[in-house]
This record gives sequence, C-alpha cells and structure tokens, in this order.
Amino acid sequence: MPTDGALDPTAVNAALAERFRVEAHTRRAVQVRSLDTFDRRLARAGLTLHLRTTGGEAELVLADEERELSAPAGRLRLPALAAGLPAGPVRDRLAPVLDIRALMDLGAQRRHRRHVDLRNGDDKIVVRVTVDEPDQVRVAPLRGYDSDGQTALRLLGGLGLREASPAVRAPDEPADESPGPGAPATAYVAHVLRGFLD
Repeated sequence: MPTDGALDPTAVNAALAERFRVEAHTRRAVQVRSLDTFDRRLARAGLTLHLRTTGGEAELVLADEERELSAPAGRLRLPALAAGLPAGPVRDRLAPVLDIRALMDLGAQRRHRRHVDLRNGDDKIVVRVTVDEPDQVRVAPLRGYDSDGQTALRLLGGLGLREASPAVRAPDEPADESPGPGAPATAYVAHVLRGFLD
C-alpha cells in the first residue's frame, strides 16, 4: 500500500494498536534495485523484479498482480542471463520471458524497513506488516487469519494508504511509441536510448 506522502511510523503503529498488540522490530536500511531487460520484457509481461539488499543479504523478489516470489540472490552479477540466476521458482518463471536477453540494473532506491508483528487477544502473531519508509506498507496475514489482515488494511486506510501491487513499481515505460516495421535502424537505436534516459 503506497501513500501520497511520507509515512509516519508512529501513526502506523497507533492505527494498528486500535485492534492489535503491536510489536515493532528494529528499523533497517534496504537497497532496492529494479531489474529488467533493455526492452522492458518483464514490465510488458506484467512482472516486476527487484534485487533487495538488507544488511549484506541480497534476495531477488519477483511479483505480478497476484503473488510475490523471492529467492536468495547468491553471487548474482549483472547483466545476467536466466541461466546465471539461482535455480528455483524465480528463475523458472523468468526464463521463458527473458529468452536470450539479459537482466540489467534500471536504478536503485534506498529505503528504511521495519517489520511489525500484530498479535491478537490470545497473543498469537496473526499479521506481519512491513513498513518501507518513506511511502509503502505491506500487510501479510498468516494462514487462517485473512480477516485480521483485512482489519489491518481497514485501519491503515485511514492514513491515506491505497492498494497496490506487491512490489515496488519499476520505472515507467518510455512514453514515445516504438518505431514501425519500416523504420530505419537509427530510429530503433534512438528509441532504446530514450528509454535508458527515462
């Protein structure tokens, strides 16, 4: 859930404390790198891929509108072909989309992340909330506690948060149209370079 302005972590905790016992963990610096091919194949397939580094540990996070997959990044070096990614569900999902193209770094964001556990009246953790400062919150109910997750979403809705996809958005596609089939090669090169500039 992104917000239009900067989040106030104290306000997030106070809103959630109306229904849950809030257990906030230590705030940590996170670097999030957006990855895609030069022609934005992942974005066109409705996917976002990020290399997220927290405290020296890196993971790949792949998301579409319905779910999020993650895997340790290991010693990933960019640019990287699908074969250079760690084996597992993330690579299996990416390989047919990437084809012969390599992943490249589209830019990085520095964020601060705090994990918050929400406990019910029986002192059981029922929802895990991730606050990504300055402007995102993720709500993940534990299995069997979907109604508690909906309650947390409703409480956070009063802070100006709105629903979003599970991952940080990749940079927008270039606004200009792709050259037509009869265009000279220089038009395609200019199109790709404008994309890099965007």
